Amino acid sequence: MSDIQFAREGLPLPPVARRLRMDRFRTLQASFNPDQLRHEHEARAQVARKVRVCLRSMEPVVVIAPRWSQPMSFLEELAIDLISGRPALDCRTVRFRPIKGRALPEVWNHIVDVFARLTADNQEPVVPSSVVDRRGFRWSLRRMLDEAHQTAPQPVALLACEAEHLPLSALEDMVEVWEEYASSHPLDRRCVLLLAGSVQVHWLTITGATRVELRDYSEREAAATMAARADRGTARQLSSIARFTGGIPGLVDRFSAHYAEHGELPGSRDGLIQILGTLGDEMRGAVDIIAADDALSSRLEDLMGGKSLPEVESVDEPLRNAGLLQTVPLPSRQVKLRAPAIAALLG
Repeated sequence: MSDIQFAREGLPLPPVARRLRMDRFRTLQASFNPDQLRHEHEARAQVARKVRVCLRSMEPVVVIAPRWSQPMSFLEELAIDLISGRPALDCRTVRFRPIKGRALPEVWNHIVDVFARLTADNQEPVVPSSVVDRRGFRWSLRRMLDEAHQTAPQPVALLACEAEHLPLSALEDMVEVWEEYASSHPLDRRCVLLLAGSVQVHWLTITGATRVELRDYSEREAAATMAARADRGTARQLSSIARFTGGIPGLVDRFSAHYAEHGELPGSRDGLIQILGTLGDEMRGAVDIIAADDALSSRLEDLMGGKSLPEVESVDEPLRNAGLLQTVPLPSRQVKLRAPAIAALLG
C-alpha cells in the first residue's frame, strides 16, 4: 500500500515510511524558516519534545487530544524518536477505539494482552490465559509489569491513545496498578505509561503525570508536512493552504494525500472543502450541533472573522470540546476559531 493509500484510508504510515517522511519534513521546515529555528520550537514538535523528556525520565504523561488532532500518528512518530534517540526507550503503541462497547471481560483481556507486549519477546506467559473478574485483571497487570521490569532488555514505554473509549472501571484499575508499580520503583523504574484521550475526558489522570495538550501544527509545520508527503515542491508554495487548515492534523493529512497524488491543490475555497470528503461532513455535523444552541451559535459567528476574543468559559468550553476553537494564552487568555476552514464550512 502506498503512502497515498494510507492517507486516503486514514491509516498511520508504516514506521520506516513515517521516519523517512519526518526526515524530509524537518529538512523542508528548516529551509522554509528564515530564522532557522530548531524544529522543536514549532507548536506540535514542541509538545513532542516535552513528552520525550518526561518519558526518558520515566515519568508518566497524560496527553489531551483535541478533535481531529491525529493522536495515534503523534504517538507513532514519538515512538520512532524515542527508540532511535539516546537514551533509547523501547515503545509499544496501542489505540483503544476498537474495543469501544465491548463487554468488560473482553476489555480486561485486551488490556492484559497489551501489557504482555511490554515483556521480553522470549518470555513465557505468566498470567492466566483468560481474565474473568476485576481482581484477576489487576493481578495480571501487576504480574506483567513486574515481568517487564525484570526482563525487558531496555526501558519500555506504553503509549496508548483513545482512552476515552475504555470503561471507567478498567481505566481506573490500569492506572492504579501502574501507580503502585511506580511508587514501588521510585528510582529504578523501567516501565512508563502515556495515556492520550479527548478533551472531554477531564477525569483522565495519573498521579505525578505531566499533562499536556496536543497542539495543532504551526503554519510552517503544516506546509512542510504536505511538501514532505508529496516529495515535491517547497513549503513556501503551500503556505496559503497550510493557513487555511489552521494546522489541524486531520485536514493537513487530507490535503497532503491529495497533493501527493495530483501534484497540486485547488485554488478555490469550494475546491478545498470538496477534498475533505467525509472529514468535512464530520466537521459540518459538529457545526450543525452547535448551531442548534442560540448562545453557542452567536459566539461562533462573533469568531468568524478570525480575530481572538477574551475567553467566556460558559460558551467557549462546548465549542472547544467540539473541536472548533483553540485557546490563545498570551497576552491574556483568549480564544479564536481553530482554522479558516471551519469558517468556510459555515459558509
